[in-house]
Amino acid sequence: MQISDYLSYYLRYLIGPLLFLISLLSLLRVWRILRLQMKISARPATYFFLLRESLKDETFSPVRLFHTNLIGSAGSADMRIRDKGVRRRHAQLYLYDGSWYLEPVSARTLVWLNGKPVEKKTEIVNNDVIGLGTTKLTLVDDRGYLQEEDDSSSLESLTSSTTGQALSTIILLNIFYAVSMGLLIFTLPEVFHPQQEMILILSVIVIIFSNMMFFLFKLSLKQFNADIFLAAKALYLTGFIIQTRFSFWDLRAKVDDLETAILSRVSGWQQICFIILAGLTLAFILSLIVANTRVLEKLGTAAMIGTTALLLVTLVFGRGQATHGAGLWIYIGSRSIQLTEFAKIGWLIVLASFFKTRPPLKIQIRFAVWAAVNFVLLLMLPDLGSAMILLPVTLIVFTVMTSEYLKTGLILAVGAAAGIIAYQSMPYVQRRIFGWISLWEEVNPQNSQIVYALQAVGRGGIIGQGLTRGSPRAIPLASEDMVFSIVCEEMGLIAGFAIIILFFVIWLAGIISVIKGRDGFSVSLTLALTTAFFMEAIIAIGGTTGLIPLTGITLPFIAHGGSSLLAKFLMLGLLLGVSARREKKGYRKVRVKKATVTPELQDDRQASYTS
Repeated sequence: MQISDYLSYYLRYLIGPLLFLISLLSLLRVWRILRLQMKISARPATYFFLLRESLKDETFSPVRLFHTNLIGSAGSADMRIRDKGVRRRHAQLYLYDGSWYLEPVSARTLVWLNGKPVEKKTEIVNNDVIGLGTTKLTLVDDRGYLQEEDDSSSLESLTSSTTGQALSTIILLNIFYAVSMGLLIFTLPEVFHPQQEMILILSVIVIIFSNMMFFLFKLSLKQFNADIFLAAKALYLTGFIIQTRFSFWDLRAKVDDLETAILSRVSGWQQICFIILAGLTLAFILSLIVANTRVLEKLGTAAMIGTTALLLVTLVFGRGQATHGAGLWIYIGSRSIQLTEFAKIGWLIVLASFFKTRPPLKIQIRFAVWAAVNFVLLLMLPDLGSAMILLPVTLIVFTVMTSEYLKTGLILAVGAAAGIIAYQSMPYVQRRIFGWISLWEEVNPQNSQIVYALQAVGRGGIIGQGLTRGSPRAIPLASEDMVFSIVCEEMGLIAGFAIIILFFVIWLAGIISVIKGRDGFSVSLTLALTTAFFMEAIIAIGGTTGLIPLTGITLPFIAHGGSSLLAKFLMLGLLLGVSARREKKGYRKVRVKKATVTPELQDDRQASYTS
């Protein structure tokens, strides 16, 4: 064995376990924060409630408020009012950017505010009276009656990492990166020795810039979610390490073409470095815009048009690659771009725009028509993987934001029927399913990738064979679709579990922001983004390991692909920005229109808080 083999063999006892330790510590911390956040957020809209007065039976009672409240006679309504003239879905009352808004569900519903009819979204303040049928609802804003010391600061600080905890994770990540990249650079094949210094310099720039961006995020965003950033950082650094390994080992070229092949590998690796640096910069800029403005809410219509346009352009001009059947790549000279990756982002923004509140049936039908058209385009490309990600994300956001479980069941039934039709009419779907079904019976062209990937995972064992000691040549698309198998082969199953945990950490940290969120758009977009990250990772890993049919989905932040990596950084910027939003008037003490406070009213308020 050469010295490089010895180094790789013995350092395998450090690299995989170190990544697992980072992921486990992150998971334990986020889980603890989630439990505390759920306890504190037991009262969804603290300091706000309604006083309900019935003119029919002369009753008077306080009613708790949630961030989105459907008022109507339906059993599923958050505030059920069974009066004559009150429709099943009559009006909505929701908290947005620290202010309450009242909005009729449709033009046919009659809602009164302080004795005047309301026809569109209208802001309401303390002591405003809403009239529906024979019921009056008075908004009570209790922020003006808070004591000097309140517990709002503890609510805001729960999802912020302390300096010590963040630094410990950063130190462990730096050690993991330094050991892995040091091993790769020290054991570079001889043909790449002239570029060794350049590779070392760029590798150092990547880690220094990553550390700097963490502190820049922390200084710029008051509600910066460090757990999301650090989990994403661990993922993209792992991806950078494994793609560096792919770039400079297993070089296959004729002697006459060796120089060209070397330059191509170096150029491709430099492009990965540039995308990481540019992606972090764009993520930072985007997070600042999203956190401090509400411009994103105004892009719903533009995102609808843009998403469909990107899919249409791909359908018309897209071409496949030598190793891919689907025509998803748009070529500009020698460069290619995959527009469907950015179409996914547009879809998530549209989803949040439609379901920032519980929309009426007419709006739901409008979204369903748009979604159906775009799903058809995805199947025509064909891009089965994107459809498999966007469908569950859409269902989860729809269910959480509307609580309409019957419609969710109907959508699932329609989706199952569409899947059967796709299987019957699309040969490529039949091939994927056949390869998956016959996985344990025979090796055929439809399942050979999965079989070889499972063999690689088995060879790696718990701690792996060591960086550069795997056999990626045996697996088609090893650096792209099947990259998870090579991570497990060279870093071990322990590193594979770490990757799954890190994606779970991002999802849990997003759920914390969802619980803490007080406006529907931010909640909906956060839920959509975190679920999209997690679903894409699970589908990619499931396809690689044979748990589900292979879809062509790549592992976020880790698999090769410039468009995919850049799109994931944009999603990261959106997620960090929307989770850093703070309600400017949501919980701090403000001057509100005083009401006459009687002992009976104080008793009612106390009862509403303790209930």
